[in-house]
Amino acid sequence: MRSIRVLLMLGVLFRLISGMSSNESFGKLRRCETSSESSAVTWASTLIPSRDSFLFQTEKKQAKTLVVTSNLRKSGDIGDETSDLESLYKSRAWFELRDAIRSRKVPGFYRGAVACAFGNLQEAREQFRSVIESAPKSEKAYQSRNMLAYFYSRTGQYHHALEEINQMLVIMPDNASDQAGRKLYAVLSQSSEQVVTRQRFSRLPYELKIGNPFIPVSVNGKSVKYMLDTGANFSILCESEAKLLGLTFHDVPVGALRIQGSSGARSETSYRVAIAEEVTVGTFGLRNVAFLVTPDEQEPWTDLQPGERGALGISVLYAFRTMRWSNDGTFEIGFASKRQVQKSNVCFQDSFPVVQAVLSKRKLELGLDTGAAETHLSIRFAKEFAELLNDASQNGIRDVHGIDGNRRIEAVTLQEMRLQFGGFMALLRPARVLLNKTNPGIDHFHGLLGWDLLSQARRTTLDFESMMLSLE
Repeated sequence: MRSIRVLLMLGVLFRLISGMSSNESFGKLRRCETSSESSAVTWASTLIPSRDSFLFQTEKKQAKTLVVTSNLRKSGDIGDETSDLESLYKSRAWFELRDAIRSRKVPGFYRGAVACAFGNLQEAREQFRSVIESAPKSEKAYQSRNMLAYFYSRTGQYHHALEEINQMLVIMPDNASDQAGRKLYAVLSQSSEQVVTRQRFSRLPYELKIGNPFIPVSVNGKSVKYMLDTGANFSILCESEAKLLGLTFHDVPVGALRIQGSSGARSETSYRVAIAEEVTVGTFGLRNVAFLVTPDEQEPWTDLQPGERGALGISVLYAFRTMRWSNDGTFEIGFASKRQVQKSNVCFQDSFPVVQAVLSKRKLELGLDTGAAETHLSIRFAKEFAELLNDASQNGIRDVHGIDGNRRIEAVTLQEMRLQFGGFMALLRPARVLLNKTNPGIDHFHGLLGWDLLSQARRTTLDFESMMLSLE
């Protein structure tokens, strides 16, 4: 089984990478992934802008992580009364930050950050407006616009994202990264914003291919079957698939994007963007859906047939607002949200949905990735749960195959592990833990929650209205 792991770096959302001081210069961001498969061979790839774009590749520590640096003040600089909030913000501990601001008066910046993470655009804009108006060229204003740009990106509102990037360049006019990022978003903005044209309940079948769920989709009136991938920043398809659908291409400026697989090597290639005028899933309709167009030779397209070589990314899946899959092979979207009494257990980090899980009464943060065939645990898990690794049944090396080659990663295998999330106790057997760094955006999570666990329940519901994942 092989899962698609193509993630486009869209935003400039600040992330403080472990091991960096809080006063290093503006911007470090990113994300990438490795997904595992039963043959001990994994595949992962990430599309990233080049060094001249607003996301770039750093050479530090041989890890070749993708980051966007940011000049943060030290906690003491913003007052001891908010130092704990700043610490939570820097570590992207969104669930803890949400709880910390619940019953106290705090600066609007932190309320805006939480609103962004939990999908409340109106609240985020209101809170960030006060931050920006009070100090238009401050670091916090820059970071506020960063987070808004990422929110707009994951909802397909590229014109709005471009506006935020333009304002970021007012703060940092010589930032080559943001200048190149503006070029990318200018391409995405050649079409109108993505909009929902018909928001109706739909029930349709799904089937598994290469270990991932595929659903019937109509693109500009042509029937295809595409993967559901909550871990993909963009919807994507290969070049021959785009031609099959009769889509119009828009070239991304040369050098604006660079592809990097999980092996960490670099390769240059050209990418384009295609805009689908109409995308229909059941009776649910969207217009102006952007697809990243990649070469036919990339995995996983070589394992799929024409009409299957595409994936619906987060901007489309978020537009559904609610979706549910059952073990009888049915997939439902557009049903009424059930307002939860309990707190949300899903948030966003950048464009990646994150779910709170529990292992032996300890909380974990797992990237929620329907595009990963199998769940795996990261180096963060290995560090924080080191005592569990003593029970490992197998130490070894896992081959991680990417577009640019392959990489061998140290890993341990535990016989089994029981994880609780969404009100369900799932059995991860075996439980594979990667011991090497892959990418800071993914290593920040305790692991990736893949289709193998997301499909264990009789029925699984992902509700972006209430930001809840529930299994029954």
